[in-house]
Amino acid sequence: MSFQTSAPSTPTLPQDDVSQLRRSARTKHPPYYLQQYYYGNIAQVTSADPSSSNCSIPGTPYSLFSFLSTSKLSLQHRALTSSVSLVFEPKTYKQASSIPHWQQAMTNEIIALEQNHTWDLVLLPYNKSVIGCKWVYKVKFQVDGKVERYKPDW
Repeated sequence: MSFQTSAPSTPTLPQDDVSQLRRSARTKHPPYYLQQYYYGNIAQVTSADPSSSNCSIPGTPYSLFSFLSTSKLSLQHRALTSSVSLVFEPKTYKQASSIPHWQQAMTNEIIALEQNHTWDLVLLPYNKSVIGCKWVYKVKFQVDGKVERYKPDW
């Protein structure tokens, strides 16, 4: 008596049948909580390649115009969008300290705080540690899109 053993065969589909798989016919709708928003009128630019963007400001590799089209905006809104997109707001002190107008803005802020007597210098008590702080850098714009001032804040 001899037995032949064979490996169990797994059902496989021929290559032609793979492309014939059934797709869902269900209609797709945006989530209920997004129904009050209209998000279909902004055209995507075909190339989102950062090397093709014309933004030459350090620290901003992706220009706003790499992702959005401004063709339906008025000239005033285009100018505002352009000026806002091209202004660089540093995220760290190291970035800001290398840019002259941010150096001047930080110096002016410290002078203003000293003139307003915002703090008093005292000796640090024993077993106490210093509280750190962080600069926050924002650019304030005029209504027409021009830079009003560079505002560092604590």
